[in-house]
Amino acid sequence: MTLGDVVGVITLAGAFAAAALRRRDGFWTAMALILVTFVALTIARSGLDTTFITDADDVAFLVGVLLMAGMVMLGPGLPKSLEDRLLLGDKLPEWTFDQALIRAREPFVAAAQRGDESAAAKAHWRHTVTVPAPSNTWASLADALAERDIEWSDRRRSGAVAEDWQVWPARTARLADTWDALRGPVADRRSRRAAIVRGVLGIGTLAAAVCLVISFAGVGTAITSRAPEGRAAFVPTHPPGRLVYLAPLGGLSVAELQDLAAFYKVRYDLEVGILPPAPVPAGLEDPGRHQVAAEDLIGRLPSIYPEAADPHRVVIGVLPADIYVRGIPEWRWAFGNRAEGHLAVVSTARMRARRLFGASLAASRLRKMVTRDIGVLYFGLPLSDDPRSVLYSTILSVADLDRLGEDF
Repeated sequence: MTLGDVVGVITLAGAFAAAALRRRDGFWTAMALILVTFVALTIARSGLDTTFITDADDVAFLVGVLLMAGMVMLGPGLPKSLEDRLLLGDKLPEWTFDQALIRAREPFVAAAQRGDESAAAKAHWRHTVTVPAPSNTWASLADALAERDIEWSDRRRSGAVAEDWQVWPARTARLADTWDALRGPVADRRSRRAAIVRGVLGIGTLAAAVCLVISFAGVGTAITSRAPEGRAAFVPTHPPGRLVYLAPLGGLSVAELQDLAAFYKVRYDLEVGILPPAPVPAGLEDPGRHQVAAEDLIGRLPSIYPEAADPHRVVIGVLPADIYVRGIPEWRWAFGNRAEGHLAVVSTARMRARRLFGASLAASRLRKMVTRDIGVLYFGLPLSDDPRSVLYSTILSVADLDRLGEDF
């Protein structure tokens, strides 16, 4: 897991935590805990790659989770105060006062509708509204509503006949019309902006899902790992009398090597021969490691292929079995090894990509390793300090290999 992956997933977990606090919903809490646990277990099992982003799929994943986090924060995770400010803008004071009036008057209205005697006491609700009125019009409305409610409760308590109450409903209805006129633009503003926010949430969530699908499927890397086309900008001088052969070992597909040979013909004007398939010699696999020592396999190449005995023939054996370099005990595995100035082996065991378009990425990794060996053994080029070069000296992981360029 790269540092960028960790940042993205933890950001999404934080958005879920914010939604849990806002909505008081166990679902969001569970999602936040699942993501944090996933990050902790992944780092504990595989370690942390301190590189922020390694390839196009990492970019798509990071964009996807950050978009998703943003949508969660904009929707269920947005605090009520920010939600109201977003939806109302400069109408927020009117909305706040309107809601305060509704909450303060509600107990009186409920008691009055039930014919409850407590309605008289609850009619004096105006003093409980502590929110300042946004304008004199709103203040007058609130005062008039309170006066009419008190008048109604006084008349009812005094036992006035129904005819004496006629004036109260009429006045209250006129005040209700005034109230609707005041709150109408506020409600319309909130409704329009809420529709815009819902649209943004829908588009953002869809975009996040597309980015995540692209990332998990490996679409970005499949595109960026395609073999470069045409002749390379720099083609080293071909050494006279030297030939290159690729040797399929241990059941490797000959078609993969044929594709490579066709690539080098166009890219470097280099004819690459394909030797007959051959098994990995028996007894070379270490029973404890279930790996083949690269030195042992290189040492057996001349007995498998006569071409490997000629120092003017560069023979690169390619095999699917996992290998290690005995001379570098701190390495648990290796992509390959070179020896004798003209022999090399390359293992595809660590190049596989478990993605929908993983074959393109695996082919790119194999191509880079074979190109390195051709550059060193055939063209006689030194390793490079340029991280964009395929001959960059330091390759300690699959991520390092993926970051390499394709050319010398």
